[in-house]
Amino acid sequence: MAVSTVVKSTQALKLAIGTSTTTGGSSCSQYYQLPILTPPTVVDLHVPTVSSPPVLGTYTESSNHTVHDRTGQMFEISFSVLCNPNVLDLLCLYAYEDGDGTNILVGNYSPPNWINGATATDTQIIYIGGGGYEIQSGTTDNQDVYYVGCVCTSVEITHAIDSEGGKPVANVTFQTGYSPAYGDNFSDGAITVSNLAGTTGTDFDSWVFGDTYIDTDDESHRIHPYSYSISFARTIERVGWVDTTDFSPNGYVWSSGTSWDVSMNCVYKRDSQFDSIKANLVDSGVTNMRIGDNGTPFRVAIVGVVSDHSVDTGSAELRNSTTIKGMNDTEAVTGILSLEM
Repeated sequence: MAVSTVVKSTQALKLAIGTSTTTGGSSCSQYYQLPILTPPTVVDLHVPTVSSPPVLGTYTESSNHTVHDRTGQMFEISFSVLCNPNVLDLLCLYAYEDGDGTNILVGNYSPPNWINGATATDTQIIYIGGGGYEIQSGTTDNQDVYYVGCVCTSVEITHAIDSEGGKPVANVTFQTGYSPAYGDNFSDGAITVSNLAGTTGTDFDSWVFGDTYIDTDDESHRIHPYSYSISFARTIERVGWVDTTDFSPNGYVWSSGTSWDVSMNCVYKRDSQFDSIKANLVDSGVTNMRIGDNGTPFRVAIVGVVSDHSVDTGSAELRNSTTIKGMNDTEAVTGILSLEM
């Protein structure tokens, strides 16, 4: 067979995502096409090799002692999208099962049960249109690559007055223990896809001064922000395998001893307000950081403890950069992500 003349353009890649009807299943009633900014990660079936120790007196490796160990296989898919309200609600729903527009991660959060084959709404299917390959002869078309049993392990929102035209951007990571697959359902229109365009993303300069503060919502604690980033991350592990063909996992569990890693950073003008805020850098007390009002046009907030602070001297004026690590011991809010049209 001659060398193929097909060239796959990264610019032509498309991404669709939907919730499967069963954990790890391939059935989904509704997919959403997201406005990707950078090409998503394309991962083929590949796992690390494991070798037994060489027999004493031999000085080269033997293939008889080396195998691909698929019993612990995990694949990571990451992408960046322009983040409008609908996109953000969807991502928060996938991350911590709250995508109602307010998008609150509560302090007493418990993860769903990720059990292979169980009827649930807790894992996603990700299609990357054009991320596969095409066969020159035969009837099979593999121009898309897709991943079932995906769990969202991190969402980061970055939003700045001088980046992406002032629009918010979401950096997202999913993981799955199920093998990648190929097909043409996305490219051929065989699945139902709704397009979530990112053009309605809220401009950063729309933040509301009266509800933008550190610690207390009053005149002496309000800040003038230039940018913020807020991230929610967790670690999962696969458990066992149900067959020795695809090595699909029995399910997933939260990694032992880990919790949500939530943090928010804000870069803001260094001025007289800092005199009221500086005690929070060392007092070990619970601190609130909030930008925007009650969701119109956006509200981003966190409850936790100041974990880092620095002064940015790279701009014409001095700027503070403060990071809060989200935490709480009650049902109270740990973090909020809310955008409105």
